[in-house]
Amino acid sequence: MKYNKDNLKIFLSIILVVFLAIIFVNYKSISINNKYLSREIQKIKEERDSDYFQKKIECEKYITSIKKEVDQNNNFWSLNTSSFLFIFYSPRDNSCLYVTERFPDREFFIFNALTRSKITSFKFPEQHEEYKKFVLDYSDGEIRL
Repeated sequence: MKYNKDNLKIFLSIILVVFLAIIFVNYKSISINNKYLSREIQKIKEERDSDYFQKKIECEKYITSIKKEVDQNNNFWSLNTSSFLFIFYSPRDNSCLYVTERFPDREFFIFNALTRSKITSFKFPEQHEEYKKFVLDYSDGEIRL
């Protein structure tokens, strides 16, 4: 009977050692994978931030031509005049958007800088909160009015 108990103890000890070794190897493997994934995530974030920054710089290149176009569309004799307010990169549209304001009715217009097409407009003061929300959403939270 003693022989069977000793064999059982040895067998259970071996199983326990193998089990602990498997856990240790898996833990090391997961740790290595997490470090690798963390580096990859950081690399992707840096690339995305760099790409985002480049797109913002590209948007700035349109300012002169947009201002000129807005000024040319203003007629000396006209009651309505528009002025360029700002331009921003919209990750949501993956494009540059710009805002003009038309006087005297105080209406804000949002245009796509690449296509020069009107996206939407907002009347002030009735739709001012919607206008602020639109700019906040489309600038991915970067522009707060």
